[in-house]
Amino acid sequence: VSIWSVTLLYAMLVSYDGLPKAARAIAVFISILVSSSASVLRLSRAGRPANAANAASFIPCPPLRSLLPSLSPSSCQRLSSRRTARMLFNLFQQPKRTRKEMFWERVEQTLRSRYRFREIRRIYDFIDYCNGNLQPPVAATLHCPSEEFVPRLTAQPWWDPADFPWTAQLERQSPVIQEELRSALDQPREYRFAANSAMAQTMGAGWSAFRLQRFGEWIEDNRQKFPRTSALLADLGIPIAMRGVMIARQRAGSGVQPHSDGRNFILTAHLGLQVPEGCWMRVGEERREWRENKVCVFDTSFEHETGNPTQHGRFVLIVDFWHPELSDAERNALADIYAIRNEFDREVLAAAEQEPVNGRANGIEQKEQQQPTEGEREGEKTP
Repeated sequence: VSIWSVTLLYAMLVSYDGLPKAARAIAVFISILVSSSASVLRLSRAGRPANAANAASFIPCPPLRSLLPSLSPSSCQRLSSRRTARMLFNLFQQPKRTRKEMFWERVEQTLRSRYRFREIRRIYDFIDYCNGNLQPPVAATLHCPSEEFVPRLTAQPWWDPADFPWTAQLERQSPVIQEELRSALDQPREYRFAANSAMAQTMGAGWSAFRLQRFGEWIEDNRQKFPRTSALLADLGIPIAMRGVMIARQRAGSGVQPHSDGRNFILTAHLGLQVPEGCWMRVGEERREWRENKVCVFDTSFEHETGNPTQHGRFVLIVDFWHPELSDAERNALADIYAIRNEFDREVLAAAEQEPVNGRANGIEQKEQQQPTEGEREGEKTP
């Protein structure tokens, strides 16, 4: 049926003088591809590769030179039916995919099943940036976005906390968090502040954190040690992003080296809990000091660094939250992507028990080449 359909279509197109020759050539070639695809796919699935490779050789090859004289002989040969069949056979062979390809395939299947394209157009751009198909633009001096980039979001180093109503409520409730922090510091064996060994050169030996949430997943054991803080964060309705919630410590006389966390679609809020006078942070080109019981908001995709030149430790609550210009659908789609990442990483770790695995699985956080240790998971990136 395919052979006779193409032959009949070819005869009709050639006899119709009103159709431009270039259009006739393209239409005939498309008809060959369609019929060849059906034959090759059927024979490939039937386990007959030799037949599949020759499937389209019986389809009449149109005299492309007469339809489109500008084509060279070699171009006509490349468009011949036998070569088309071999090309299609190779296409349908389904070569072994990398873990990164499988991850992004799962991501796109999930997005297509849950969202309309126009709702999350920028998230598909995000996927292109992650895979290196697009390069993230630099919005301002010392802006250092990573490949995990969502386009057309306002980029500025510092944000006004008053733009986010929940920050005032968080400031009023800071004594609750401070009380739980004092209890934690009195029991150092039960409350372990972990350093980030993967970022040791940047974060320095003086930085560590007690993490309540990481990549969208709450750490239940740690939440139970800060029950009132966890309940407070839930009650305030903060649009918490997947990167994390933690209490970070900066030891006396230490500092974090200049760096960028890369992701432009997340903003970071710091609530000062125990802040000796003189502790500072620079974001972009502007340097500010923390204040106890006060919130500051900034964008960590800008270069930033910290310093504690005092004789006492500095403690702040860190909350990463979604950029306010993301729609609800975009926030949910990004959360889905990182939930799949967590699931995919667990599958890879499970597979590693039987087979060695080198590198990360999914293409997100491509700069990290190995699974983080427990300490690294506790202290990721944010100062």
